[in-house]
Amino acid sequence: MNYLFSIMCKALMAFPVIFCLFSYNASAQITWVRNGSNPVLDLGAPGSWDAGSVISPVVLYINGEYQMWYGGRNNNGFEIGYATSPDGVAWTRYPGNPVMTKGTLGSWDAGSVAPMSVVFDGNTYHMWYSGESTGFLTTRIGYAASSDGIHWMKADSINPVINIGPLDSWESRYVTGASVIYDGSIFHMWYSGNDYFITPVITGEIGYATSTDGIHWSKYADNPVLTYGVPGEWDENGAELPTVIFDDISQTYQMWYTGQKTGLLYDVGFATSTDGINWTKSSDNPVLENGFAGTWEGLSVIYPKVIFHDNQYKMWYCGINNAANFIFRIGHATSDLTGMEISDENLGVPAGFALEQNYPNPFNPTTSIRFTLPLALQVKLSVFNTLGQHIATLLNERKPAGSYETVFDGSKLSSGIYYYFFEAGEFKDVRKMLLAK
Repeated sequence: MNYLFSIMCKALMAFPVIFCLFSYNASAQITWVRNGSNPVLDLGAPGSWDAGSVISPVVLYINGEYQMWYGGRNNNGFEIGYATSPDGVAWTRYPGNPVMTKGTLGSWDAGSVAPMSVVFDGNTYHMWYSGESTGFLTTRIGYAASSDGIHWMKADSINPVINIGPLDSWESRYVTGASVIYDGSIFHMWYSGNDYFITPVITGEIGYATSTDGIHWSKYADNPVLTYGVPGEWDENGAELPTVIFDDISQTYQMWYTGQKTGLLYDVGFATSTDGINWTKSSDNPVLENGFAGTWEGLSVIYPKVIFHDNQYKMWYCGINNAANFIFRIGHATSDLTGMEISDENLGVPAGFALEQNYPNPFNPTTSIRFTLPLALQVKLSVFNTLGQHIATLLNERKPAGSYETVFDGSKLSSGIYYYFFEAGEFKDVRKMLLAK
């Protein structure tokens, strides 16, 4: 591979750099500890718009704070609210809530709207939300955009962007539960569907779709990619409402999803995939079960949403206390990355060269870059902006064979796309990363 940039600027910026050998396992994603302050987002004040139920949390960590979008209702259908938190536990509702309301009478989302997934690309917030006209059997997936996460513009001329399939399909009844990842060029969506006209019970399954703009989607031809379990398993009556992240350490997609045993008995499961299509469920499922009888989550836990921040998986989810009132509240749980070990032990000589995608990506303000060397060589790792201007040299020295990690700090940079370029002997590679402040 030839150089992709002409170096236009010689100035270096000072960034802290850390190198280490590493090993990894996936134990952290299946061991969750509930927060002692649960529920972290309770019902709104009596008479308020969200006094009846709060549901479907979507959380991002941007500009040093956690941002949450959630569904709330009083006596009518759900609408979308916004809240912020310094720690993901103590939340402050936006005083102008709701930030997105139901559609006009007769529209596809006139009955309810609730957030499913939000992606921030450094400039724009992209939201995919569920909407219904006359009940959950009419649920479809819509799209909206915002410059600040508060003022939203629905794509009314196009919505819904994900519709149901034909009568003989797995998604003939409704579609909902979108989880979207943006890799810098492609939007990847996992979403729920139901085939009521084939199997007359609520047996949700999960499909996959891709898009270049987040609006026009191509569904995977062999959907669904994750289905419900066999009779007797904990998710025998449904697998739906996914949340998906990509783990650059293990190079796998990780999914948490809602599984249904029977009736209103829901728990949270975990699955992994190397391609986002072929999934393997964890043998430890369910990884988050309902709480003790009589508590706010004593009947079921549902709607998991997971991010990875500060070397910790963080989940926000909904709990239901009983079937009579069907009231949702939002809880929080964490899973420490106990599977990540930083050490100087000899892990063996890597089989070849590799430059991995940085993680997390998008990031703010730090991200990890990993590479492997099959033999001792002079190594150079540099960062450039989209104009080809040199931003930083993270490494320029001889290293022995092994696996390495460096932490890049972008706190002094503006939001945007950057490239890191790796040279080791004749081997050269470049990858793109997104700083989103």
